[in-house]
Amino acid sequence: MSTEALSNEDAFFTYIGLNSAKSSLLKPLTDVFVCLDHFNTGHLSQKEIQVCYETYTGEPLSESETVRLKDKLNTYKDGLIDYSCFLFSAIDYNSLLDDSQV
Repeated sequence: MSTEALSNEDAFFTYIGLNSAKSSLLKPLTDVFVCLDHFNTGHLSQKEIQVCYETYTGEPLSESETVRLKDKLNTYKDGLIDYSCFLFSAIDYNSLLDDSQV
């Protein structure tokens, strides 16, 4: 996995995607993020990710699997999964670029 920060191209598509996403798409994702951010820090901790996974799947998530998932969601490679990283990981950008959405 690359340890580089988000590329300019990815940043551009994130900006375009977030600005063109309908509120009907963002509202549910915002609600999920707020629910997951149990400690109200504005970013998701490793513990919050682990608890969420175990709550919704009923399966335990090992520490190494949790770290791997956190690293995958951490698009800015700054160690934090903030709201924009969460959206970047959750939104299907190809569907946003569909002609019917533009």
